[in-house]
Amino acid sequence: MKYIDAVTLVIFDSEYQVFLLKELSENLDLGKNKDVLGFPATVVAPDEDDNQAIARLITKEIGQPVQMHPIPVAEHIIQVSQLVIARLVVYMGYSDSLFGARPSDRYIQHYGWMYPYHFLELPSEETRKGAKQVLRAYLAIK
Repeated sequence: MKYIDAVTLVIFDSEYQVFLLKELSENLDLGKNKDVLGFPATVVAPDEDDNQAIARLITKEIGQPVQMHPIPVAEHIIQVSQLVIARLVVYMGYSDSLFGARPSDRYIQHYGWMYPYHFLELPSEETRKGAKQVLRAYLAIK
């Protein structure tokens, strides 16, 4: 079994919609299937802490300056594949306006904004592994 550290960023807007990306390729070791929707997420590099990984994630997966100060709100242990278990630190961000993403990562694209209950109603095979768990946990403490 392989253990990794990862971070994810759940961004809400003033209408309480969540920001979503779409995966354009598969990486089954990380629980990524092609065409699934999820939140920006990345593996923490060995020379980074969680905050540095979030800063890199914003640059790489959102690709434009956004006015927010993400804060860590939870930590989950998620089995992302048969061989990988992740310690996932969840950061929350808030944007007072909708924005699109211009990711430099060619394996993802901006999907759009969606109300949480619509996201939770999607079939599991259409969402990134762990994304619904993260959102449900946040909504339960809200």
